[in-house]
Amino acid sequence: MEQPQEARTYHRSYVATKETYSYVLYDAAQKFGLDGSLFNTDILKMNLRRSAFIGFVTGIWDVINDPITAILVDKTRTRWGKFKVYLVVGAILGLLSGLLYWNAPLFVNCTNEYDNFKFGFFFIRSLINETYGTFSGLAIHGFTMSLSPNPLERTKLLAKARVWSSFFDFLPGLLSNLFYDLSVNGLIALPLKKYYMILGSAYTLIQSLFTLFFFVQGKERVPQTVKTPSVMDGLRAVFRYRPVRLYMLSELLGTVGRVKLGYGYYYSYVLGIRSFDTLKDIPTAVYAAVSYAWVDRAKAKLPSNWLWLISSDNVDYVILLINYLFGCIGGRGKNGWYQSPVKMWIVMMLMEFPRKTTWGMRNVIPDEIKYEMIDYCEWQIGFRSEGMIINAIGLVTKLSGNLFGSVQNLLLERIGFDLRKDHLGQSDKTKFGIFTLAYLFPFLTGSFSAIPKLLYQFNKEEKAQMYRELKERRDALAEETRQAAAAEGL
Repeated sequence: MEQPQEARTYHRSYVATKETYSYVLYDAAQKFGLDGSLFNTDILKMNLRRSAFIGFVTGIWDVINDPITAILVDKTRTRWGKFKVYLVVGAILGLLSGLLYWNAPLFVNCTNEYDNFKFGFFFIRSLINETYGTFSGLAIHGFTMSLSPNPLERTKLLAKARVWSSFFDFLPGLLSNLFYDLSVNGLIALPLKKYYMILGSAYTLIQSLFTLFFFVQGKERVPQTVKTPSVMDGLRAVFRYRPVRLYMLSELLGTVGRVKLGYGYYYSYVLGIRSFDTLKDIPTAVYAAVSYAWVDRAKAKLPSNWLWLISSDNVDYVILLINYLFGCIGGRGKNGWYQSPVKMWIVMMLMEFPRKTTWGMRNVIPDEIKYEMIDYCEWQIGFRSEGMIINAIGLVTKLSGNLFGSVQNLLLERIGFDLRKDHLGQSDKTKFGIFTLAYLFPFLTGSFSAIPKLLYQFNKEEKAQMYRELKERRDALAEETRQAAAAEGL
């Protein structure tokens, strides 16, 4: 097999074994978590309109603080690097915030949906979370990109982490859903409130510890210019170059496709089996892990635009539409397939096989496209501006996401969702509305994000030239930094 062009430029690996393990653990830890939206409707009983208001105001604040955050991150230079200080502080704040959130039933009124203290607490917490979360979100992308200047090693590191984590990343969801179903159906002496408090706190602690371990072990190896970039230079990097514009447009159109309800609502309030997601995934678990084997082959054979397309949510949109059409068999009442756990399990389980064919690629390629885009901007303008570029992408996404994301609670109200009813007590009309919002809406609103992906062009010859020249420039910058440090030591 012909050697990739990048391998002729980079002849060594940079990331140590212990650092690799820390990244694998960090990646797996991201699967530890519970569904906060269900926590709201099951336990907290926050009024749906008030929840929508919190989401809307938080979204406005998110848009305001994003540019400030990007400028600060891009201008940061410390002895630990550019990103680590934000990551460590963010992980600690995330731990404290998570513990407060899952244990909120101890100090807020969970019976009155209009309780003002409950509203004020979650409103303030949401604003604080958004602030430190913006710093952490920018920093983690920049930090991961800086682990290695070698793009091939970076791809292998991503694939290795996703492969290993795929062997046990289903366990948190399996345990969560199992205990949820047992608790809801009274099969164990664990009230639903304690279920959320115990598992939510445990998952928060595990995730935070693994995250901190990675941040401490990881090293930034892509050198930054000593002189910090100006704001205008960063803005030019965002709007001048075609790969960034296409990525932003794809994210914008894809965000509209997230106008939906989480599948958890469908599993819990229509099928009555929170573990349904795990049950449909079990037959394809091994196949999903095997799919990582052809990531390198796909990168070698497919052009960048098609590689990006089949590694994206656009594949999901088609699968969701097929699931929806089968679910509509039998009508909107109790005879509809969408209310039958057995029929929908067969349909969705079979549709997981074509979906999992691209599982390895979709867990590696989208991140690589983003890293490649930032490398491209560095190649063109002579410095890295991760904060401004990632912020610009995120800003476009958040502007539409915050507009539509807060609509979720209003949509629930629109289809007649009643907080006072039990899990299977919603009307047939509401159940069909939940099914439609979870499976049809994403296809109708998100399919247009395929267009910018198909327009993305970055041929192999240009990519090889880019990484060759970037290596020469980075090596010179690293040597200049070493000489400056040695001079200061003298």
